[in-house]
Amino acid sequence: MITIVLVLISCIIATMSEATSHRRIVAVGDIHGDFPQASRVFQMAQLLDENNQWIAPPSTTFVQVGDVVDRGPDTIKLFQLFQRIHNESKTAIGPYSEIYPLLGNHEIMNLSGDLRSVSQADYDSFGGRENRAYAFSDKGWIGNLLINTLNNMTIALDGTVFVHGGIKPHWASVGIEGMNQEVRQAMSEKNWNHPIFARDGPLWYRGFANSTDSTICNELDDALSILKAKRMVIGHTPQLQTGEILSRCNGKVFVIDVGITTRYGANCAALEIVGDTITALYCINGKPNEARRVDMTPSNTGHIDL
Repeated sequence: MITIVLVLISCIIATMSEATSHRRIVAVGDIHGDFPQASRVFQMAQLLDENNQWIAPPSTTFVQVGDVVDRGPDTIKLFQLFQRIHNESKTAIGPYSEIYPLLGNHEIMNLSGDLRSVSQADYDSFGGRENRAYAFSDKGWIGNLLINTLNNMTIALDGTVFVHGGIKPHWASVGIEGMNQEVRQAMSEKNWNHPIFARDGPLWYRGFANSTDSTICNELDDALSILKAKRMVIGHTPQLQTGEILSRCNGKVFVIDVGITTRYGANCAALEIVGDTITALYCINGKPNEARRVDMTPSNTGHIDL
């Protein structure tokens, strides 16, 4: 009897340990050059304090799915912030959160000289067009940062794949690290016509956000099966009508570009993943350190405010 009780206790402890061992992943969508709005989201998600200092515990992992740049005026401030928190995560003496800023199509556009979405205010912040162009060159600080340091296009964490646009089965077969290696090589060679930068590539594809379920859910299933993942989290396609995170294909893809930048409505949201529990976090006016929490876990019927 004593042996049975001890075994049961061990099982309970093991189950409890497994249930509490999951990291907290916080994913944020496209920022597009708006530092005050980005800071507002990070503070709401309890990543940064009011002085933009990192406060999240080591059990928190932060993912930003690209498009830090363009539309707004704050490219310098945002990349300085991302560079700082990334460096802190790598040089901290004690435990520190993992930081994963991913590449978006607008980072590649700027590296390749496609400047159609750059605002005059952003040019001015660099002291002119030439200074900005140099900063994004392979000799400039932002170009060097994106080509050599913050150079992941996609990452898989605890069964979730994060990417800017969406990964079709063809690219899924290349693998997470395979895709990242192709992007790094293409950037280093300035091969901006590489197929991975094409409209149906992982940085530009919008099908998982825009196409009908009957068109894309099977394709998504195939991609996730190849990647051995449960779900995909993407940005790129702003949810301007709702300003909220979109769940599709029974929770197998989450579109987290809610239009954070003031240009797109100044919406404020992040996605929290702990194990298989998915929660949308939204800002509460007048309460900068708190979030309205909406359960988006697929097993639930509808979305439930917590």
